[in-house]
Amino acid sequence: MQIKKVSVIIVNYNTSKLVNDCINSIYKHTKQIGLVEIIVVDNNSPNDNLNLLRNDKRIRLVELKTNIGFGKANNKGRELATGEFLFFLNPDILLLNDAITIMTNYLEANSDVAVVGGNLYDLNMKPTHSYRYLFPSLFTEIDLTCKRILSKLFITKNYEFNFSKQPLEVSYITGADMMVRKEVFDNVGKFDPDFFMYYEETELCYRIKSKGYSIKSIPDAELIHLEGKSFNVSVEREKRNLNGRYLYFHKHYGFFYNVVTDIFNVLTLLIVSIALIFFPKQNKKYIIRLKLYIRKMLNMD
Repeated sequence: MQIKKVSVIIVNYNTSKLVNDCINSIYKHTKQIGLVEIIVVDNNSPNDNLNLLRNDKRIRLVELKTNIGFGKANNKGRELATGEFLFFLNPDILLLNDAITIMTNYLEANSDVAVVGGNLYDLNMKPTHSYRYLFPSLFTEIDLTCKRILSKLFITKNYEFNFSKQPLEVSYITGADMMVRKEVFDNVGKFDPDFFMYYEETELCYRIKSKGYSIKSIPDAELIHLEGKSFNVSVEREKRNLNGRYLYFHKHYGFFYNVVTDIFNVLTLLIVSIALIFFPKQNKKYIIRLKLYIRKMLNMD
């Protein structure tokens, strides 16, 4: 088996066309493609024509028998990886430049850095969520309710997208385009299998940071994130996001921290839902979140 420098790991769930477009963008922009291997892990997609992936000689395809979740599927991909660096990539990502080489070069030149990610843009080339400057906390919950006003005041505009044009120290990189040193990934314990989807990359970065490693946003690496294209069921998405948040807070802050943030979120969601009662389209997501929070607090889910 030929050892590569970078192992790109993509988890597929009913998104084989997006995966194919993603791989095409990798081949289009990566100048030293011979140093890259691509591993695709299919999470037992029920409504996907996998022949598009099965017939693609550029990749190694792993077909799982059940849907084991995003983090655990990435762990499965790691089992086949030979690269020094693991590049976890969402299927709805398109490279805009040689982002793989840019990030690899940075890791090779900075031994204290364990994780890097690029700047993400939406389809209209508008800056979008690429990382978070702070780990989740009660402050970030309040900040989110306030439409990120606190972040803009105290962190400036670089709170989730790197406008500085320089590598920037951050708390965690979004799992959409996260490159990690394989040695560090293995040493800290990989993705926590308790997380099915959402917050798994945040939790991993928390453990990496606790070991004293640095995590950097590299703005020269540019990618498009077609966010939402690979997962569009709003109620289920909100439920999994909430479950991930619960797990994260419970593991790193404890039960009572969850209780305090829950009370805050229920009260604010209730106020917003009442305020927007005559605007059903805008109010839909708040009503969904409010119901999920209440059910969770009453142990109904």
